[in-house]
Amino acid sequence: MIHKSIEFIEQHLEEDLDLEKVAKAAGLSKYHFHRIFRKYVNKNVLEYIRARRTIR
Repeated sequence: MIHKSIEFIEQHLEEDLDLEKVAKAAGLSKYHFHRIFRKYVNKNVLEYIRARRTIR
């Protein structure tokens, strides 16, 4: 599920992304998704998106 959401983020980096859109793509509520994503990635979703955009 985390891998799937990271792929979604990577494919949509140029779009207006937020926690709700990514959580929906993963099939979870934004609250549950936020906790799981942060546990495995050590960043919240917006931090991850910001970091990926600056690398590009």
